[in-house]
Amino acid sequence: MSPHLNKSFQVTSSTLEGGAMSKHAPRNKGVLAFWVVILVVTVLFAAFGLRQYLQPQAIDPQVSSPSASPTPSSEDPDPSLAATPSPLQQKQACEGQQPFEPKLAVVPALKLRLPIANLPFTEDGLYPVPLFDGPLDPRMSAARTPQNALACADGQGVVRLGAHTYREGGASGNLLGHNAQEGMTVRLYGENKADVACYEITPFEGEITPTWLNGTVPVDRLTPVSGPGGVVFEFCWDKPSEWGEWNRHRYVRAVPVTCG
Repeated sequence: MSPHLNKSFQVTSSTLEGGAMSKHAPRNKGVLAFWVVILVVTVLFAAFGLRQYLQPQAIDPQVSSPSASPTPSSEDPDPSLAATPSPLQQKQACEGQQPFEPKLAVVPALKLRLPIANLPFTEDGLYPVPLFDGPLDPRMSAARTPQNALACADGQGVVRLGAHTYREGGASGNLLGHNAQEGMTVRLYGENKADVACYEITPFEGEITPTWLNGTVPVDRLTPVSGPGGVVFEFCWDKPSEWGEWNRHRYVRAVPVTCG
């Protein structure tokens, strides 16, 4: 090969190699820059996450604190149903109050609120329960007769409230029959918010929820129409094997107590 040809070949080869290097160099730099950016972003995210983890978190006392008091509803006749009054705030049951017609029964521990309807005895002479086609929800309401005792009317006997029990559950009778406990508070409210009478669930002849076959209930002792005041809930009941036949009635009694 002549020197001139060899020189030309060398020039051509160098030129080709130089062209290949100049073609691939930008690509390699771009890949390197991409990974550098990924590394920087990863480090930043890790640092931010660590800072958030180590920083104390603020707690909203209205949401997370178990001691926070919920905001009372303006429709609740007594926003402090579960509050315990101090001795200076307490008064004797119905002290200084005129007798009033109960319009609402509340059992705070069970979150039970029962508007009360005035209804006559049934055609069969039975004590009334809420109407299925009436203005109140029959599951969560109670009934009394207009002749029944007024709240805070000493000497008239007890306020007698009839309620429903449903086969599938979910009614006030179901709730009371399964969950009433000695010492739970019952409150009766009248037309005015100042009309409040307080009672405490108490055993009757040794039972919190005494139950009798229909026709054998000691009405004169359990729901007297004279004598000391109180509240008695009554509703249908049965033993499990006869559930839904309603051959029995169950009762929950409460006696007057101090009211804050």
